Amino acid sequence: MLSALRSASPPRAALSRGLATAAEVSASQISRIVHRTRFAERVGHHGPIIHAALRPSDKCSPFLLLDYASMPRGTGFPDHPHRGLTTVSQILQGQWAHEDFLGNAGTLQPGEVQWMTAGRGIVHSEMPVFEGPDSVDPMALQLWVDIPAEHKMDPPSYMGITQDQPSEGIEIGVISGESHGVVNEKRDIALGGTWWLDIKLTKAGAKVWQPIPEGWTAFIFVIEGNLQIHEGAPIDQHNTAILTKHATQNGVLLRLPSGDNSPTRAALFAGPPLDQVAFTRGPFVMTNREDAYAAVDDFNAHRNGFENAEAWQSKIGGGKRLRFPDIGIV
Repeated sequence: MLSALRSASPPRAALSRGLATAAEVSASQISRIVHRTRFAERVGHHGPIIHAALRPSDKCSPFLLLDYASMPRGTGFPDHPHRGLTTVSQILQGQWAHEDFLGNAGTLQPGEVQWMTAGRGIVHSEMPVFEGPDSVDPMALQLWVDIPAEHKMDPPSYMGITQDQPSEGIEIGVISGESHGVVNEKRDIALGGTWWLDIKLTKAGAKVWQPIPEGWTAFIFVIEGNLQIHEGAPIDQHNTAILTKHATQNGVLLRLPSGDNSPTRAALFAGPPLDQVAFTRGPFVMTNREDAYAAVDDFNAHRNGFENAEAWQSKIGGGKRLRFPDIGIV
């Protein structure tokens, strides 16, 4: 059985007032710019409300999708399987319970992160928690990350990360990766160890230079407020900016738009692209059609990583399972 790992609160990059308010692009700092803006459509289901901030069709390897989700009472993501990917979830407000068939379980609070590598197979449940009449609908970001073909059938693993409450001023929370001398929780690339930076700009005229390795895929989702990237037009909240990745570009300059005094919060994601096809079939991500269809057959037959699926039922899912009838999971 794999136990849930708890780390100390991830440190934040210690940005001096001078760096945060006067960072400029030097001759050696060539900023990425916005290649394309994706408007996150609000998709209504008979359950969670999801803003589809990134999808496989956006071709942002190793990233597959990003959901900005709200879970009102009576909704959630009950028992369902995965194979061949890593999911990373950050809770923005409310509480979110997690349980899987390996015995990992817990409740995530605002700012906390759940990092789960499905490997050859896992079944889990993610459900909202409401305690008391003043409870709010949980809101979260969930990222799907592709993993290299040679690791798709590795054993599954899980990690939980706690995070401090935000402070005033300019701040970069390093959930995973590196920022201004802070290195935190950067998992092995083979397990989807990409960068996730939680960036807050709260003072008029704030700007910051964030290095990004050359050639890496990078995109930014604006959670709150407006964000200017280099000299480009402001990106409104709930939109995704997919960045260029030319060989000479080694970072990105982020600003509060001129005259905008409202705080901005954004999530920056970066990672090395994988030289492989991502074939997605429901909750399974493999590198070819044959293996993706085999994942469905393995789940239905309770084999090759899904041996526990038939008898297991989560305590938090209320006896429900997510169905995928279009691919034969009923």
